[in-house]
Amino acid sequence: MKTRPSVLLLPLIAMLAILQASCGKQDDELPATAMPAVPEIDTSNFLPVVRNQLDEAIARLAELPYDPDRNGRLGMMLAAYEQDASAAALFERAWRLDKATFAWPYYLGYARYDLGDLPGAVAAMRAALAINPSHPNARIKLAEFLLEAGDYETSRDEYRRVVKDLPGRVEGYIGLGKLANLDDSPREALAHLEKANAIESRIGEVHFAMAEAWRKIGDTDAAARELELFERYRNLRPKTRDEALLAIGAMNVGDLPHLSRGMAFMKAGRVVDAALAFREAVKINPRNVAALTSLMELHGRNRELAAARRYYRQAFDVNPENAELAGKWGGVLRDNGKRDEAAQVLATAVELDPFNANYQVMLGRILQDNGDLEQAESWYRRALTVDDMNRDARFNLAYLLAMRQQNEAAADLLRPLVGEGSKPAPQVLQLTARIEAQTGRFDRALALLRRARADLAGGSNPVALESVETDIRTVEASKAQAGQ
Repeated sequence: MKTRPSVLLLPLIAMLAILQASCGKQDDELPATAMPAVPEIDTSNFLPVVRNQLDEAIARLAELPYDPDRNGRLGMMLAAYEQDASAAALFERAWRLDKATFAWPYYLGYARYDLGDLPGAVAAMRAALAINPSHPNARIKLAEFLLEAGDYETSRDEYRRVVKDLPGRVEGYIGLGKLANLDDSPREALAHLEKANAIESRIGEVHFAMAEAWRKIGDTDAAARELELFERYRNLRPKTRDEALLAIGAMNVGDLPHLSRGMAFMKAGRVVDAALAFREAVKINPRNVAALTSLMELHGRNRELAAARRYYRQAFDVNPENAELAGKWGGVLRDNGKRDEAAQVLATAVELDPFNANYQVMLGRILQDNGDLEQAESWYRRALTVDDMNRDARFNLAYLLAMRQQNEAAADLLRPLVGEGSKPAPQVLQLTARIEAQTGRFDRALALLRRARADLAGGSNPVALESVETDIRTVEASKAQAGQ
């Protein structure tokens, strides 16, 4: 049954309606629509620490729904948790309530872009630049949004201004290079992209665009080289620092920032810091399988098998059908001398993910080390049906074949690994050389052994280096004896 509002409340309701209407007035940069309502936000599925943060911000906004800072701050929190639709509504409310703050339309542009609303993203970024025309990241993002929206000429104009005013920023040259490719002007594209590459040489999209330009020119070798570089650097982006976006990231009190920081520490070799970050992630979210798995691997690496097993069981309880968890746990067990248990776990990993060749190779190697060469060979061959160029499968199978004097078959497996432009490990070069020498190809064997020696020289494995030196002397003697 509906209830009528108190007579005393009617003037207040009327005043709020007038205030909302006046706050909804537009300028020319955004569509003339009513100001969005405060979105309904269900926080029940968030982690407790995040839920508390959001509930507090929602309550504060309910107290003053037309406060631009409270709208914007809640929008920032939601953006930090990738709740883009709700964040966009709150950023638009904040912008309509406060036309002097750059952050609100700037954030709105990003949120609309993430929602696939390119025209809206362009309009919001223009509104941000109307407040701060010289903001470098906003200028670059406007050009990028225009390019993706298909407004090539306007985008080109923006990129040209970026290159003129910000010559040290790589994004301007990247954008002009992409536009030149779209215009079928590959040499012009290369001119721009080479300037980008001179500023930052390890950006995936630069090499992808250069590959496209070389393909248009007809130089397939150059295109292939650039595609190889693209694969190497595909996840690397221009090095930019955006304080506004960092402020959004700082709003995230969940487990994911700690997980990301732990991964970065691992990549940098800062193992202790990584472990602390992963533990913080697990403290916030005990069901974070990635953090639990990383802690399992770290303790396994330190030969702390009991601690590693504890983290494995915790992760397994969350997701017992996680093939990656099983595969990594199998690796920890293997490295800690638990071969039989490792074989059982890896068999489970293969069952969960039959298209992962690495698990099959790991299982084969354990069987090989246990002396079951027939089963090991079977697993290596099975791995090659999944990934024909799996290096470990090819090497291990070639080793078994060479033991049986099946040298030609072994050589066929290894040749793709040691060909022109490849970067094989010294042991691959050495095994290939031994097989080549067995079949009388002494010069080929010596060339491979010298490559292995060069790779090992000055390194930390003198035993391997001495083994290669011994093989060189043996092959030279065999060559002389054969009269070659």
